[in-house]
Amino acid sequence: MPPAVDQNQSIAIVDGLEHPATGQGFLDVEWSDVDGRVIERRRIPLDLTKASQVAFSLTLDAPSHWKNQLTARFSLEKIEHGGVRSRLENSTSKPFIISPSDHSWTDYQIIMWQYQTQAGYTALKRLGVTAGNATKLVLFALNDQPGR
Repeated sequence: MPPAVDQNQSIAIVDGLEHPATGQGFLDVEWSDVDGRVIERRRIPLDLTKASQVAFSLTLDAPSHWKNQLTARFSLEKIEHGGVRSRLENSTSKPFIISPSDHSWTDYQIIMWQYQTQAGYTALKRLGVTAGNATKLVLFALNDQPGR
């Protein structure tokens, strides 16, 4: 898995097995954000025949945070030569980052309450700050009008 991926991207995740394996089991996958909120949880049934890897895809269409964690728990009842059964289990966890989308947050409002200089208010306005300290904001709005 790459350390950073784009939002709304579908990624293929491949986990290699130490030795080819035959048997049945499952892969539990959990995607969570840095605050511990579970974004997606699923169980993928496995029926392997001399498989050297396990693969699945993940669509990153519902991120709630830029910093995320993917945890996979693998459990397989292996069938060895001669029909001998054994259990193979493994767990791994990897952090990854979801890059912000190219679309701006048109419904996101920034409000500042600290006093600024006229140059500061002008710079903040260019950055998208839409409100400020009420007394200074009135002066800023008046000074921003043509002819003043």
